[in-house]
Amino acid sequence: MEKYISSRIANVLQSESQNAVKPKRRMKMGTGAKSIPESQDKFSEGLLNSSPSRRQFLAGSIEKVTVLASSAAILSMITGCGGGGGSPSVTGPSGPAQLDLSSPQLAGLANVGGVVTLSPSAFAGLPRNGIFIIRATSTSYVVLDRTCTHQACQVGAFQSNGIATCPCHGSQYNTSGSVARGPAPRALTKYTATIADNILTIQF
Repeated sequence: MEKYISSRIANVLQSESQNAVKPKRRMKMGTGAKSIPESQDKFSEGLLNSSPSRRQFLAGSIEKVTVLASSAAILSMITGCGGGGGSPSVTGPSGPAQLDLSSPQLAGLANVGGVVTLSPSAFAGLPRNGIFIIRATSTSYVVLDRTCTHQACQVGAFQSNGIATCPCHGSQYNTSGSVARGPAPRALTKYTATIADNILTIQF
């Protein structure tokens, strides 16, 4: 875009320069022809004499276009480079989700120590990678986000050894959400959960 605009302005400058050096055409006097009034001739001459100012204006425009285009390119590079090395953030719903513990998907929580792995579509309002729910005691539950803290991949289900592994780079977590093996830099995000009338309310 910058090259196109600069080329167009350069063409106008060249045209203005050529027009400035062209000799003035005199109207051929003939039968019935009228002479050009002196006031009009001076007006035309003034227009020609003003062309250098116009060329200066166009030249200045080239510099402004170049600066603007360069600034836009730099801004695009800065924006494109964002989010490379920091820990990923968990993006999910802003309000609570209520899960009926009698639902078939939560049957694995019938006993203490039970673990269920939920996809984001299992219930309305879950985070983008889903959650783990672990029954810690008869009245308390641990809810963990399945987003790996390394590069935001979805962590796989817990195995019989109580370890969940991220398929992307091998990070491992235990049922408390702590890192059992890197490269994950920190524990899984934990949400507050309360139970009442067999309804588990999770605060996201």
